[in-house]
Amino acid sequence: MKKKILYIITQSEFGGAQRYILELITHLNPEKYDITVAAGPGGDFLGRVKAQNFNIWRLKHLSRSINPVKDIKAYLELKTLINTTKPDILQLHSTKTGVLGSLAVKKRSMVNGQWSMKVIYRIGGWAFAEDIPFWKKWLYIKAEKWTSKYKDIIINNCEAQRQLAIKFGIAPASKIITIYNGLDLEKLNFLPREQARQKLMINDQSSMIIGTIANFYKNKGLEYLIQAASKLKSKLNVQWSMVIIGDGIERQNLEKLIKESNLENQVILPGKIKDAWQYLKAFDIFVLPSIKEGQPWAVLEAMASKTPIIATNIAAIPEMIENNKSGLLVNPKDPKAIASKIEHLIENPEIAQDLSKNAKNTLEQKFTIQNMVQKTEKLYH
Repeated sequence: MKKKILYIITQSEFGGAQRYILELITHLNPEKYDITVAAGPGGDFLGRVKAQNFNIWRLKHLSRSINPVKDIKAYLELKTLINTTKPDILQLHSTKTGVLGSLAVKKRSMVNGQWSMKVIYRIGGWAFAEDIPFWKKWLYIKAEKWTSKYKDIIINNCEAQRQLAIKFGIAPASKIITIYNGLDLEKLNFLPREQARQKLMINDQSSMIIGTIANFYKNKGLEYLIQAASKLKSKLNVQWSMVIIGDGIERQNLEKLIKESNLENQVILPGKIKDAWQYLKAFDIFVLPSIKEGQPWAVLEAMASKTPIIATNIAAIPEMIENNKSGLLVNPKDPKAIASKIEHLIENPEIAQDLSKNAKNTLEQKFTIQNMVQKTEKLYH
């Protein structure tokens, strides 16, 4: 008999958590699981899920913002969903869903000494670790602690996030585990360098391209990458451009910064591109300047594409990238360091090549979809 699994996430805008769910469910055995995915509004995630022939449920009231009236409606909506679908396993994603979803099932029944429904909470990055006001940080910690007793397992996507949860006493250490994100290497078909550049409207095939892929959120630290580009203007003796693939609420601020820095001819914002990872071979260097992360898919994809990586030394990144062996790490909010590392790789192409080879080897050993699915299925059984 199939196990019924209900996955719930706060919003449908496609990001890291949505990517995790889609990767996971498309690699689970359909003969073993009956899967439903529910999400709030905001993007094409549920459309992608439906295209893979899974059941979907669109939630009207669930959102990232804190609003007592809407949150009560979302709580009632979640109770209705759970009572209707009656899953064997409920897997909650993101802070808001983790809190409201676990409260919605706090009165679940027991059968033969075991809960009738297993509740799993998977968190990519703790909200209380963000650069937010103290009162909001306190509120998030209290909410996580209060609702953790209604969760059977808490999955973090890196050991750094697990240790953070233990430090703040979110739940007993035995309840908190780490399962890394993993890529299906057989399904990654990168566009050849020349074709990728043509599609990105890069006409000079000999130009050095520094690139990244990110949603335009404050946490992605893209302003520091642009500031690094400004510092590079007077340093590099080669033709170069910077390409930032993505979009989001920070776009206007980034465009303003580019204009103020007189970088309109060198920093390109091509917008959001579906399956943007396909274009990674267009880049000579991949930079992730985030100030908050869990375990970024973009870094895994850059590792797979054998593109040399510069990234901030936060969260899972040092668990993925060994500094000076498989990539270069910098402190967050440090455009001077980013610029220096970019210059170093451009001047030392043999070092860049060695870093990219080592990164690909690490990926194949540690961060595969097979590892991720196998460890997750153990929890389901």
